[in-house]
Amino acid sequence: VDNTQLSNYIIAAAVSWVIAFTANSIINKNKNDGQEGWLSSGGMPSKHTALVVAVMTMTLLAEGFSSPEFAIAATLSSVVMYDAVNVRRAVGQNRAAILALYDNLKEADNLYDENPLRSFKSLGHKPEEVAIGAFIGIIVAFLVSIVF
Repeated sequence: VDNTQLSNYIIAAAVSWVIAFTANSIINKNKNDGQEGWLSSGGMPSKHTALVVAVMTMTLLAEGFSSPEFAIAATLSSVVMYDAVNVRRAVGQNRAAILALYDNLKEADNLYDENPLRSFKSLGHKPEEVAIGAFIGIIVAFLVSIVF
């Protein structure tokens, strides 16, 4: 990989993340309840998916489908997307259930609430949020490969 290719990978990753971040901020503007956009997770579209899929697509275009570099990039992308839809989403659902139980106990025992993570509403993604993130990554990578 020469320096031009490397910079194209970085450009594709950065542009796809910025596009996904901007779209996520606009779409989820009233859903984060004080949660800063840079720290937010979840929502439409997936920023992490857009970034890793852009790198994977750039690798596919530059190195080919049967290259070890593409295999590594595809594996990383698969792990990130699986994590976003399954693991992080399950953690978010468990967190919501635990907070509901805590709220019930708090009311019964007059407990004081100073949970700093209460404002974080979502930790994971729905499958369609990951799919749109992947779409953004693919489109940006193709555009970067054409323009640069």
